[in-house]
Amino acid sequence: MSEFQKKTSLVNLETKTCSVGIDFGTTYSLIGFLLNKKIQIFSGERENTFLPSIVRYEKNKIIIGEKAEEINNKNYLRTIFSIKRLLGKSIQEIKNLFPKVPYIFLYDKDQEICIKTEQGKVSLVKIISEILKTLLKKVEFFLEKKIDTAVITVPSYFDNIQRKKIKNAAILSGLKNIRLLNEPTAAAIAYGCHFQKKGIILVYDLGGGTFDISILKINQGIFEVLSTSGDPQLGGDDFDELLSKYIERKSNIFTKENFFLKRKLLNLAKKIKLKLSNKENVLIEFENWKGNINRFEFENLIEPLVEKTLVLLRYSIKEALIKKEEITNIIMVGGSTYIPLIKEKLSLFFKKKIEFSIDPDKAVSIGATIQSNLLFNYQQNFLSKENKFILLDVVSFSLGIELMGGRVEKIIDKNSTIPISISKEFTTSKENQTVIMIHILQGEDSFVKNCRSLGKFFLRGIKKQAAGVPRIIVKFNVDESGFLQVNASEKETNIKASIKVDFLHTII
Repeated sequence: MSEFQKKTSLVNLETKTCSVGIDFGTTYSLIGFLLNKKIQIFSGERENTFLPSIVRYEKNKIIIGEKAEEINNKNYLRTIFSIKRLLGKSIQEIKNLFPKVPYIFLYDKDQEICIKTEQGKVSLVKIISEILKTLLKKVEFFLEKKIDTAVITVPSYFDNIQRKKIKNAAILSGLKNIRLLNEPTAAAIAYGCHFQKKGIILVYDLGGGTFDISILKINQGIFEVLSTSGDPQLGGDDFDELLSKYIERKSNIFTKENFFLKRKLLNLAKKIKLKLSNKENVLIEFENWKGNINRFEFENLIEPLVEKTLVLLRYSIKEALIKKEEITNIIMVGGSTYIPLIKEKLSLFFKKKIEFSIDPDKAVSIGATIQSNLLFNYQQNFLSKENKFILLDVVSFSLGIELMGGRVEKIIDKNSTIPISISKEFTTSKENQTVIMIHILQGEDSFVKNCRSLGKFFLRGIKKQAAGVPRIIVKFNVDESGFLQVNASEKETNIKASIKVDFLHTII
């Protein structure tokens, strides 16, 4: 029994209900809860560790976390890791992005992507739910109560499909009241509440599988998100991949289609990466080869990816309509920010020393826990009056509709503060047209083919008139909870149609 479990008998609970904050990560996942007005972050089976986001399927049991990580080299086909990176993609997209992923992908009857396991087809949503269940069970055991309410963090650049998958996994894990919060926004909440800071805050969040940037203005208890940006396919996993390929070339031992050897090399690359954050040189053994990797070699490998984060950083500053000199504080979040090169690049960019003001590994889960307890009205007095806040979040992607010729007309721009309501007037393109299709799209491109489809609905019964005469009003409304409702009406006849889309991070 862990020290965490042994503390159960010492807990003096003040309330009958409990809300938690969950940071579901590519590599590790954390859960936070409030105890005696202090935030506690679950630290796994061992001291100072977090729950690995790894699930191992055997014929008669499912193994999750540390134990799954320990034995994953014994049978790679049974162990699933970095599942977060696969969300929201088709099988073909996954094969194109990750050609060496050793899983067999299938579709179920509902066209959900599944992975073939010892227990049959298992959907990505089901796999994620097992990780969430494990986190919840450990805290339920500790607090001796049922938890059905949580704020779960997601990358700010997760789109509709990816956010919906996380929400579905949370429901499957047994949670009933669920809100999603952008990861860098959660980190800013943790920072702002803990240090009672104000000013313009930049959150640089580089984790195992995703990269996020958020710029927020904090003043008199108002957290206003100015811009968000990022890349859902950039993180520490990519550094591991580059380093493993480099070791292959250096050792002349190529893994090719040997997935067992490939996984072994990736694990080795990850260990080397971690050591190089504190050492200039690391001696290694791979199969029958012995050699060394120095920090200079590693930094040369990853520098193009680090530069890519700086490009996104510049873009986000431009979108926030500020100058970099106006940024008062920089928050580093995610395990990959321990890499010295990243701090060096940011120090050079901002022309000042970058320090860790808050634990990069725990910042997101702390912020999620704070927001969870405030949002769901549990133990609201745990924050002082001076630290109470209002969060004004933003739309992460532009929203619009399809026009003739496959083009997109934007209705709500990216980074617009929610709640928001905007109407635009359109018309028909054909003579005597009585039906018009409203196709809702998400994305920054001008063409439909490069944007995400969120749904379609039809406005029927339009009065027959010449093309261009009918006046069609389309209204986009995003409420405080992040729900999008689109209404369409024709002015003369007042016919109406509408659709609701639950696509945004449901938080305010």
